[in-house]
Amino acid sequence: MTIPARYGQDLWREVLPDLKSPLLLTGAAFRDRVTARLGGGLPVALLPAATPEAAAEVSRLIAAAGAVIAAGDGSLLAEARRLCVGAAATLVVAPTVVNAEAVETGLGRPADLLAVDYGLVWGQDEDKSLAAAGEILSLLTATADRRRASTPDQFDEARAERALEIVDGLLDRAEEIHELTPAGIRALYELFLRREQLVEEMGSRRAVAGAEHVFAARARREVQPGVCRGQLLCLGTVLMSEVLGQGSRAVKQFLHWIQAPWKPEDMGLNDLALGRILAGLRLFAREIGRPDTVLEEVELKAEKIQTIIAAIREPIVKSSFQDRPKEGRR
Repeated sequence: MTIPARYGQDLWREVLPDLKSPLLLTGAAFRDRVTARLGGGLPVALLPAATPEAAAEVSRLIAAAGAVIAAGDGSLLAEARRLCVGAAATLVVAPTVVNAEAVETGLGRPADLLAVDYGLVWGQDEDKSLAAAGEILSLLTATADRRRASTPDQFDEARAERALEIVDGLLDRAEEIHELTPAGIRALYELFLRREQLVEEMGSRRAVAGAEHVFAARARREVQPGVCRGQLLCLGTVLMSEVLGQGSRAVKQFLHWIQAPWKPEDMGLNDLALGRILAGLRLFAREIGRPDTVLEEVELKAEKIQTIIAAIREPIVKSSFQDRPKEGRR
């Protein structure tokens, strides 16, 4: 998948002059920070729209704009891309946290330009940017899930290797990602795009989304507001590593290294809620049209669920990365 991309700390003085009659689509939580980076004077429409009348006005503004700059987190960018389907305006996507929804296929209109302003990413919700690594780390369990749930003639070994090479790219850049350096942020987006290229070639997300994505979709209903998809995929990858019998220690160690938030209690999930989600996960997978994962094969009864939860609670070796101060790290 190819999306033109610009990266930098001062990219708007180059990008904005090329945009005709731009409209800024953002959220109330991001508005001040985004306008400070882009400069004042741009018309602004806020998402999500609070009323049907407000939604109609947003649609009217998009239709009248020559360009739309969508700036926000993954949820907001997915909504903006959906609203821009069919619009003639140039679509510029500007993440305020690192997120895969900015470039993921199937979430609406693809961006005409991915504009990654490091200044927007730094300084706020950096833990969510780190959690975006879960989007790539989840390829570990997605690939193992696909291998286990497929017959030998259905499993594409060559593409599975390519998926794992994408994970290798994540592991190789662990320190830069932990520090959210420009190189680390750019590496994450390049890995997201490599994943989407794999999806396009296969014509399905099945190769990159296994039971960990089913868990993330189900857990979304239970977690506290503000939890991003990356966090849910980090936790889902830890859990499905245990379900698949691979053990979760290495996954937890990596997440610990980069300081990505993944623990259920940080998302408002206690063991009772987590157990309830796992117990109903097979039925939920069928309800959303995903009867093709390891959840059809592995029965998650109470005793096994208790074992899984106990396993993810096991301590890991502390990393030296944990002691590095975040202040001034760039």
